Amino acid sequence: MANATGRWAATPALVATAALALAGCGGDATHPRATAAPTPTPAPPTTTTTAHLVVDLDPAVTGRELLRLQRTGPEPGAHDLLKYGSDGSAVIVQAYGGGGERIRECTLRAGVLSKLRRHLDGLPLGPRHRAPEREYVSIYANGPARYTLVAGRHDTSFTDDTMPSDARPFVKLLEDTLYGRAADCETTYRSRVS
Repeated sequence: MANATGRWAATPALVATAALALAGCGGDATHPRATAAPTPTPAPPTTTTTAHLVVDLDPAVTGRELLRLQRTGPEPGAHDLLKYGSDGSAVIVQAYGGGGERIRECTLRAGVLSKLRRHLDGLPLGPRHRAPEREYVSIYANGPARYTLVAGRHDTSFTDDTMPSDARPFVKLLEDTLYGRAADCETTYRSRVS
């Protein structure tokens, strides 16, 4: 590389590049050091195959889907999806950014399905509340949880702050299902064990 005087000076990068280029050059086949090491023969393929577990990350309920309720937050990366079937089945898909995923298949407890049907008869939801002003704390402060409710032709979204009054029973059902108060659940998949 040329320096300020116009003369070529060797830099460490230039020396390393030249050394690598010379080392990579082939030698004379008659020279004793020029013989290459034999390449290893690849092992023959084995006759046994490893079965790969295929996991449906969005499993369906066994009956007709009556309600799909999704909650994102309030913790960053937290995502809960609950689906309720007409036969009393439910599916919970919990995903936590970097913390793994868990899928549970559930059976609703006695009386829960009839209560759910009564709440569904009251759809569409009423008006959303006006969100209160929030004081900015930091980008690391948790915001309100966000919900998406889909039931037949009705779908709506709201946050903890703007939740319509008639949406509260659905959110309570979500929490009761998650915490085992409304359904008996079995974990069918877990991507990470804590």
